[in-house]
Amino acid sequence: MSTSRFNALSLSTINASGTSERALYGALTTDMFFGQKSPLEIRVDKGQAQPYFTVPLPALDGISGVTQKQLLLVSCLQETANQLKALSSTMAINSIEKLIISTSILLNIPANTESESTKSESAVQEISVQESTVNIANNEQVNSVKKAWQEIALHYIKEYLPHFSDKVAFAYEHNSSLDQIINKVTNQITSQGANHSTQATTFEQPVLIINIDALLEYHSVNALHKVIDVQCTQGPEGIMPAAGATSTLLIPTHYPTIEHKKLIAIEPLCTHPQHSIKAQLTQAQFSLPSTVLHVGANSEQWTTHWYGQTNSFYHQPNNALTEPSLTQKKRAAEQSIPEQSIAGKVSAENEPTEQPLSATPAKTLTLYNQTTTLGYLGVANLSTAFASAAALLHSPIENITELWLVEHQVNSQSTNCKQAKVYKITPIADV
Repeated sequence: MSTSRFNALSLSTINASGTSERALYGALTTDMFFGQKSPLEIRVDKGQAQPYFTVPLPALDGISGVTQKQLLLVSCLQETANQLKALSSTMAINSIEKLIISTSILLNIPANTESESTKSESAVQEISVQESTVNIANNEQVNSVKKAWQEIALHYIKEYLPHFSDKVAFAYEHNSSLDQIINKVTNQITSQGANHSTQATTFEQPVLIINIDALLEYHSVNALHKVIDVQCTQGPEGIMPAAGATSTLLIPTHYPTIEHKKLIAIEPLCTHPQHSIKAQLTQAQFSLPSTVLHVGANSEQWTTHWYGQTNSFYHQPNNALTEPSLTQKKRAAEQSIPEQSIAGKVSAENEPTEQPLSATPAKTLTLYNQTTTLGYLGVANLSTAFASAAALLHSPIENITELWLVEHQVNSQSTNCKQAKVYKITPIADV
């Protein structure tokens, strides 16, 4: 089952672009590259090792992954406290029912302890509330890591958000999807000790979620590389492990309206686990021109899958979406306009008077790839994408009224079907 529509407000975001919405917008729209080649190498096949790329944060250089997460948490909590103080004039902060702290736990798997068929599946331990997927031999190590992290987090929560000290819950994931987040929230609020196989699809009160991940240490990169394609110097397209954090306020649609210019409405389109990207977009009446934001696992397989799923939208039998005619192309050539500019915006002074090009809007797909720009942020991927969507939607330069967010994990090591989740995101003022 899918999550019902809800509203979201990004309170804090930390990534390679910086900490402001303006910096995030600039990085995405200029396709900035923050990747750096590591002096270390990972094995790409049985006889070859290659350097890989990461997206580091300069302030975190030379310190352990635990300390990196600690610094990210402190910075995120400080900004969250400031934002909640400002927000208190428009909403009751005590109505926020839960504070969820989500991070990943990547464990080192000893070599030659598993068969080749199971090694990649268990290399990255995804620790859920039920902990049903954790290798029993690693339980002691997992519990020790979790206990230390929770003590650190609770210490700083009491310092910066003392009113949430008794509302804290912890989540441990490798790559949280929105449904996992919402289900976890609702299960922890309403179904303590209940059967978690029941799918919760909504929540009644606002929930604050802080997602933190630091995937820069060698053991984290090596573990990821066993289940996701990591970008190497001579390898195929892959992810660049990164570090970042977000603080996001999730608000149910029935909650009293909050006046905030950065608020967005999020509508998950996936109504069935097996629905393809094409089915989701078709059901939502997707058409061009549109703006799309990708977040997930970069790979050649994903690129092929995406264009295979969306190719038909370029050939919709719609007058507003027809290809530029030969006459229009000829006119453009006579005016010394490059042919490819027909797919962009043609200025008013260059438009032919007999048949303006504006009569046939350009079939333009504006595509942004957050993972290519900011790197792979693990549990913070999706929440950072919400912040990215808000930055694009609220920019006076973009002038767009909706954005399509595509969350995916398709890569050469995918064992499940090639599925992705699509979200239609709009500024709250336009809902």
